[in-house]
Amino acid sequence: MNPTIHFKIRIERPSPDGSTAVFMRVTFNRKQILSFSIGQTIPLKKEYQKLRVEEIKQIPTNKRYDLYCWDNEKERATKGFGNTETLNLFLDDEKKRANDIVYDLNKKERLTPDNFKKEFLKADNANNITLLEYCLNEINKNRSEQFASETKRSYKSVITKLNNYKPNIRLSDITYKFLTEYENFMLTTKEEKGAGNNKRTVENNMKIIRTFISMACKNGDLSEKNYPFRDFKIKETPKFFSTRDFLEPDEILSLEGLMDKYVAPSKPMKMLSNEDWETREKAGIITPGEYKTLRSFLIGIYTGLRFRDVLALDKDEHIRSRYISNPKSGERNLKYYLEIDLHKTGVNVIIPLIDKALKLIDVNEKGKVCKNISNTKANKHLKSVQGKSKIEKTLTFHVSRHSFASTAFEYGIPEKVVQSILGHRNKKFTEIYTHLSNKRLFFEMEKMDKGYNETALLLNEVVKEQSKAMQLALRLQNLDENKLKKLTEFLEVMAA
Repeated sequence: MNPTIHFKIRIERPSPDGSTAVFMRVTFNRKQILSFSIGQTIPLKKEYQKLRVEEIKQIPTNKRYDLYCWDNEKERATKGFGNTETLNLFLDDEKKRANDIVYDLNKKERLTPDNFKKEFLKADNANNITLLEYCLNEINKNRSEQFASETKRSYKSVITKLNNYKPNIRLSDITYKFLTEYENFMLTTKEEKGAGNNKRTVENNMKIIRTFISMACKNGDLSEKNYPFRDFKIKETPKFFSTRDFLEPDEILSLEGLMDKYVAPSKPMKMLSNEDWETREKAGIITPGEYKTLRSFLIGIYTGLRFRDVLALDKDEHIRSRYISNPKSGERNLKYYLEIDLHKTGVNVIIPLIDKALKLIDVNEKGKVCKNISNTKANKHLKSVQGKSKIEKTLTFHVSRHSFASTAFEYGIPEKVVQSILGHRNKKFTEIYTHLSNKRLFFEMEKMDKGYNETALLLNEVVKEQSKAMQLALRLQNLDENKLKKLTEFLEVMAA
C-alpha cells in the first residue's frame, strides 16, 4: 500500500514574526509517519498580523488555523500575501516529486520509510546547497588529501567562474539546458559579452564540472536520474600541440647558453648596487633567482618530470646507479638514473640521466636536487629568462615536459620508451606528444623531394632506353633481306 502524502502547517510553533512553517507528512501503513520541512512559511492574515507570539499561543490549537492564510482541508495557501500562487505551485512540485520517488522505489521493490527519506532528502539537498559551497567543501575538507595544490587551485577557478556566470547556482540547477547555455557563453567572444574561451578550455571546464556532479551522485547528494551529463556530451577537441607548446633543440641550446654564461655575484645580493645589477644585465647574465629556476626548468626538459616532481627530487632517495653492458662491445659502464613515484599519478618511473642532466646534478652531493620555489615565482623568472634568451614562446614548466617528449620523438626514441618515462598508463596520453616539430617536418618532406627526383631520373632512363630501341627498330627496317639474314645468324651464334 502506497503512503499518503499531506501538507500541514506547524500552528503549535509560530515564528517570532507570527508566521508558521509548512511541512510535508508522509504516512506509511497508518503507523510510520515521516515529517519533512519544505522551507516555506505561511503568514498571519492581515487582521491578525499585530498579534504577538505570546498572544497566539494563548489561542486554542484547533482555532489557530483561522489566523493564517491557509486552507487546512485543501492543503493550499489562500490569498492574503504576495506569493500565494508561487507557493501553491511549489507544493504541487514537491508532491509530484514525492510521488515519483514512491513510484521508483515501488518499481525496484525497495519502498520503505528509510529508503523514501534517503531519496527525498537527497534531492532536497541538491535543491538547497549551492554548487560553489558543495565543491569548496569537497576540495578543502572531504577530499583535501586527494588533490594537489595546483589541482585545487584549478578546480576552484573553474567553479568560481561558473558561480560568477550564475551566482549561487544550486546542484539541482545543473541541467542539460543550463550546460548548453553555459557552453555557448564560454565560446562566445568577449565583444559579444561572452567568456571568449577556446574549445580546449571549454572542454576542460566541462570535465571539471562533470567531476563534481559525479561526486554529488556518488555521495548521494544528487539523484542519479538528475545526472545531466548522461545526455550532455562534452565536445572533445583534437589532442595536439602547436609549436608554441614546446621548444626546438636550438631553443633549448640558447637556454643552456644562459646557464653557461651565469656568474654568481661576488658579494651578498643585499650589497649589490643598481649599477652592479645593470652591469650584469648588459652582460646578459641572469639573476640568481632566474638561474635557480632555469636549472629546474632544464632538468624538466632532460627528464620529462613535472614541476612538482623536479622540486621533490632528493639525491639520496631518487638517484640510483648501476653498471650497464653495451650489447655491441660488451663494455660495462656506470649509468645514473632517477627512480621516483610521480606525485600526480603515483606511477613509479625510471628515467636514465643523460649527460646534460648530470651536468646540472652533482650525484655526489646529498639533499635536494633543486631549491624550493613557488610556481608563481618560477613563472615570473621564466618570463624574464624568455626575454633574455630571445625565445618568442611563453615559457612555463609544462612546456619543459612537452619539450622532452617532442625532442625524444624527433631524435627517434620509440613511443613505448617515452610512454614509460612520462609515466603514462595509457598509450593515448603519449600519442598527443607525437606531433612533429617544424624542422622535422621539413626534413621529412625532403624525402619526398628525393623520391620525386629519383622517380624522374628513373623515368628519364626508361625514356632513353625506349628511344634507343625505337632507333634500332627503324635501322633494322632499312636493312635488305640478305643483311638481315646475316645479322640473325650472328645473334644466334652470340646467344649460343
